[in-house]
Amino acid sequence: MAICYAPVIETMERHALEELQFNKLLNLLRFAYNSIPFYRVKCDAVGVRPGDIGSLDDFYAKWPMIMKADLIQDQEANPPYGTRIGVPMDKVVQIHITSGTSGSGQEVYLQTVQDVEYSGTLWTLHFFTTGIRKGDIVANLIPMGPLAGSLSIEQSLAQLGAIPLHLAIYDTEVKLKYMRKFRVNYMLTQPAYLTRLALFCKELGLDPRQEFPSLKGITIMAEPYPVFWAQQMESFWGCTIHEIYGSTQVGSILAGSCEPGVTPNGQRGTLHIYEHSNLVEVRNPETNDLVADGQAGELIITTLSRQGSPLIRYRTGDLVTLVAYDRCGCGRTLNALQAGTVCRLDDMIKMKGTNVWPQAVEEVVFSREEIEEYNGRVFIDEQGREQVELLIEFKRGYENLDRAPFMAKLVTDLKDKTQVTMLVREVPYGTIQRYEYKVRRWRDEREVGLGNINL
Repeated sequence: MAICYAPVIETMERHALEELQFNKLLNLLRFAYNSIPFYRVKCDAVGVRPGDIGSLDDFYAKWPMIMKADLIQDQEANPPYGTRIGVPMDKVVQIHITSGTSGSGQEVYLQTVQDVEYSGTLWTLHFFTTGIRKGDIVANLIPMGPLAGSLSIEQSLAQLGAIPLHLAIYDTEVKLKYMRKFRVNYMLTQPAYLTRLALFCKELGLDPRQEFPSLKGITIMAEPYPVFWAQQMESFWGCTIHEIYGSTQVGSILAGSCEPGVTPNGQRGTLHIYEHSNLVEVRNPETNDLVADGQAGELIITTLSRQGSPLIRYRTGDLVTLVAYDRCGCGRTLNALQAGTVCRLDDMIKMKGTNVWPQAVEEVVFSREEIEEYNGRVFIDEQGREQVELLIEFKRGYENLDRAPFMAKLVTDLKDKTQVTMLVREVPYGTIQRYEYKVRRWRDEREVGLGNINL
């Protein structure tokens, strides 16, 4: 049976959950149209009113979607918050700003006291499931700042009575020192940085099972990863790996893994969506149709419980795989996303006429325990040919590895996985940039290359 912080919500009958969602949705639509100019303008442009929505089908067919560009345009025209504020400024207690890693501007969101408390509760649903209890010390390696994640983590741990240890400002060696000193029980980080921590431990000759005997779980976020990576990390750290999906747009987390973690029975686990708080659509980005169980599509969210800056039918640009609630045996009645597969639609790069997601490359590259890091680029060479190049670093200790057959097999496996032939080249250890938050391993240099061609 599920280990639930709020079993009434997490194991609610589906018909009751869907009724709750729809009632909250109707209240949100009326509030947004009557009180938020941004939504009233959007609705008037397509001729829809809240009274036209009598079912979810009506909502999906009639209510307009929005995307990041709409929010940025609104903020630029009405700085600094835009016209989508749901409350007076004297009700605002926090400002959240998106990270801006997409390069297309930073959205601004406002939080009321109720928003702050509610966003913390969503994290609490996840933390309780993973085993965090009162008095546990949680090493938070997520950067602190005006980001929804770091602020709502603080609120959640306070609700649970757990103790946050915010370490993101320190370098890796100092982080490990404090984690050992305070005998942490839990850790929050990203897959790339967890790997970096593991490699640093190996270089120092530290065995995490001995150095962190109280460590009982790690939650990762923000990046896709292969199953074998998660299994390797669980073995190395001696604890279960969990995952969440969240965003500043949601104001907290949208989904979190259940008890088996991210790789139950050697397969990808599930991230149950907190559907009492968010209405989720997963749609084929080409046909706009809702996808079926097990299919991938773009995640579209409607925040049902947010006051300060609610979002209605926001296209996230994230590619997710939908998992029906009854495919997970934990007992929750909440639909889910497939663990380890969430990636950005705009991360897809067309290479030599083929759509390739970095995740596919990483499945191949990081299945080699010899490789520590890689970067990729797509460029035009001096003969005007499109080329794809991978720069890889080997871990220390593999100086005597026979490179030629290793590289040849890597090229073959990459071609089999992506249908693209790639140039693979080794670079000295320490050459490639390391990441602590939101990895960006690929560069598209084709436009520059085309400009250098002289006929």
